[in-house]
Amino acid sequence: MFVPIYGRWAVALFALSLGIGCFGAAVEIALNAGYVLGQAFGWTWGIEKKRREVSRFVAAFTLAILLGVAIATLGFDPLRVTLISVALTVVIMPLIVLPFLVLMNENEYAGRHTSGPFGNGLLAVITVLGAFMALVVIPLEIFGS
Repeated sequence: MFVPIYGRWAVALFALSLGIGCFGAAVEIALNAGYVLGQAFGWTWGIEKKRREVSRFVAAFTLAILLGVAIATLGFDPLRVTLISVALTVVIMPLIVLPFLVLMNENEYAGRHTSGPFGNGLLAVITVLGAFMALVVIPLEIFGS
């Protein structure tokens, strides 16, 4: 659809745009991994800090990029990797939700906005359903065709 507008440059511009988009997504995911690990383990991180001060964050960010390059280099099917990673998100959901459930019931942190019985129950049901889905989805992703 770009050929009528860009002529012979259409394919090259599309490939360049696709490459830039994929590169941006890869960097965003690696940064997200570094931020999540930094917040989970209480590491120092932040854009205004020197790399020396945030060495664990930089190491996590770098390892996430290297892991992605290794997966791509080994020739795994990108669609299959994406589907498995989405399924694994369901697996780790209870581990991520549980600390929030605890914090949202602490007056010291949430004040008058603490969760009530309805909110706690709803979150518990969603977490249990997510864990059940993980038990079903992961084997289907691994052994399904």
